[in-house]
Amino acid sequence: MPKETTVIADVGLNQIWTIRSWRARGSRSLITSGGMGTMGFSLPASIGVKVGTPERAVVAIMGDGGFYMNIQELATIGYYNLPIKIIVINNGHLGMIRQIQHHFYNGRFNTTDLGRNVDFVAVARGFGIPGCRIDVEKDPGAGIAEMVNTNGPFLLEAIVDPENYVYPIIPPGCSNIEMMYERLD
Repeated sequence: MPKETTVIADVGLNQIWTIRSWRARGSRSLITSGGMGTMGFSLPASIGVKVGTPERAVVAIMGDGGFYMNIQELATIGYYNLPIKIIVINNGHLGMIRQIQHHFYNGRFNTTDLGRNVDFVAVARGFGIPGCRIDVEKDPGAGIAEMVNTNGPFLLEAIVDPENYVYPIIPPGCSNIEMMYERLD
């Protein structure tokens, strides 16, 4: 992406992955609610960023759960042909909640499975937005290059393993000095 790019991170595991991996190269190049927002934040926020700073490239990064919250924003992006790059990290779950239930509730998963029945690329195409799907464990380079080199909006669906968790994590009811730094099982 160009140096003058603003990345908007959603809420969840995708937010942590984004903050850890996006190399900020200028002021206002990373926007996040910092955990004070709701799932689905990044897609409408990216529209505001693009309208407010049309000269900047804009990338919205979200998980599949957050994408479901504001998927209708594709209508606005498609209608106005806003050149927003959308990355949906799809693990088929509410990833952060799944990780917490895995580690701290003996793997008793409850209402975290979203399935992988929806073809997000096809949904985007329905709104006039091109896209492609990549598997992050294989060779994601071609899909990323296609996204970067496409003029206008683009949706990149990135398939990840549902057990691809983030660390460190603070157990419920604990302080920062009681962080869990790795998977224990």
